[in-house]
Amino acid sequence: MPRFPNPRFLLPAIALLAALVLGGLPAGASGRLRSTTTTSFGTAVSDATSTALGTGAAANPVCSPATLQSARQNVTQELSNRSTQLQTLTTRVSNTKDIPSSDASALDTIIANEQIGIVDGGISGLESMVPDATTCLQVIVDARTMVRAFRVYSLVSLQVDLTAVATTESAVVTQALAQEPKVQSVISAAQGRGTDVIGAQQAYSDLQAKLAAAQSSLGAVSISTLLAQVPSDYPGDATALVGYHNDVVAVATDLRAADEDLHRIVTDLTS
Repeated sequence: MPRFPNPRFLLPAIALLAALVLGGLPAGASGRLRSTTTTSFGTAVSDATSTALGTGAAANPVCSPATLQSARQNVTQELSNRSTQLQTLTTRVSNTKDIPSSDASALDTIIANEQIGIVDGGISGLESMVPDATTCLQVIVDARTMVRAFRVYSLVSLQVDLTAVATTESAVVTQALAQEPKVQSVISAAQGRGTDVIGAQQAYSDLQAKLAAAQSSLGAVSISTLLAQVPSDYPGDATALVGYHNDVVAVATDLRAADEDLHRIVTDLTS
């Protein structure tokens, strides 16, 4: 009799996927992607910075010496948060072993360009400039650069997260598809012994459908297109990014359902 595959073989990967899909994206990232609203000096600059800069009247920011100090502090904190996020992303790329080496290298380059790269020395360069700003205009210009030139949250985080999730899901789907013949063999063997396999067969059919759907959703995610996006593409690339996000969430849902199908098969054949 063929050995029945462990019905929990999907669980460790599904737990990882759930963490990445549901918890790995930066707070508010999905909302930011779905909105193309821009403040007077860039998308998604914090409310605290906006208030400190007095941007209630977008064309005429109010600034006083006290406001300038607060603005510098808030923009400096925003930069520090982005620097920390970039370090987190570097670790995520390194820890996600299913990412192909070429994609991992591309992501490392993207992250490095954000941290120390092309414009104003990257986030690190801005971190050294903002504390020395002597006018609100300088702070506003640096805030605009921070957000528009370095889309740490609205692009780079998503490039890393979506690549990590999609490649991990792809590995799980490949593993699961390889188990299908073994599952069918177990059901057939049980039927040959006179076991009622109607429920198990129904679960197996659903398992096949869920894995096929997962495979189809993954086919819609183009990692090469995702990694080719640059900050200046935003928000024009938002539709594609949201679509990829929805695709990997759909895959995670299908994999959870596939795992439930495996549990149902085992229960039906052993009860």
